[in-house]
Amino acid sequence: MDKSQSRLILYLIILVGLVGGYLYNAGLDRTADVPSLPSGVTAVGLQSLASIKISYTAIEDIQFNTLRIFGEFPVPTSAPGKPDIFGP
Repeated sequence: MDKSQSRLILYLIILVGLVGGYLYNAGLDRTADVPSLPSGVTAVGLQSLASIKISYTAIEDIQFNTLRIFGEFPVPTSAPGKPDIFGP
């Protein structure tokens, strides 16, 4: 094979790679469009969260107040599991 012919093939491979990479990346931008909202839905932002009311009745319940912590708290840190899994 001639040296100029091998250099031409190398340049063609590089050119095809660059063009292919450009076309691949250019095609990704079209699929990243944000879909539009369905009809009847409006985007009002965080202002709609201002009207949320939180009910604290579950925390004020007598059963909730009688809950106790059993065992050690906080849990002591140690290596989990047995040191020798084949031991007794």
